[in-house]
Amino acid sequence: MINSSRQKTGKPIEDKLFSKFNIFSFNSITVMIITVLILGYFIVLTQSNIGLTILGFKMVLLEKLIKFVVDIKELPLLVIAVPLIGGVIELLGGRKSDDTRDVTVVYTTFITLVLVLAMSPHALDRTLTYSLNQLLGFGFSFKVDMLSLTLAMTTSILWLPVMIYSHKYMLHENHRNRFYFFMSVTFSAILGTVMAGDLFTMFM
Repeated sequence: MINSSRQKTGKPIEDKLFSKFNIFSFNSITVMIITVLILGYFIVLTQSNIGLTILGFKMVLLEKLIKFVVDIKELPLLVIAVPLIGGVIELLGGRKSDDTRDVTVVYTTFITLVLVLAMSPHALDRTLTYSLNQLLGFGFSFKVDMLSLTLAMTTSILWLPVMIYSHKYMLHENHRNRFYFFMSVTFSAILGTVMAGDLFTMFM
């Protein structure tokens, strides 16, 4: 009787944990599959002429989408802003739902990776520059060349599995909201550092 009552009491808790695990796992697996496909497509796109033609069909919609993202002039600023915005959502949303926070972590990191990849055509052709004049008196300057692009891509690719793994690693820790918030801020700061166009921007 005691064992059966313990099993009945513990089952809802196990089901709840299993349900949360499934929700996060589904999103993480989906994002990782899409990431692998995007990275594979990126390699094919840069190393061969098949480009946007797959099995003889020209991917017109995909071509327009890629062109739209690549043509955004504020790409360096967006790369820095997305993890910061995600960090605020994680900090506030995590107070109501762990699932909301952890899924937001994965998706914001994924979006940042896509934006970093979108800067590659500019870095291959020439140096991508973007400036925020009159800000703090000196202005912020960002420059993306092949070196900074390589560092940003390496950081973004490694950061995604790290954030996915941290879900289980931090499961029994306190103050998880603050942890993910500062991880996102750190991610943004690293990307800003590697894309900095001058010493003032780099130290800020």
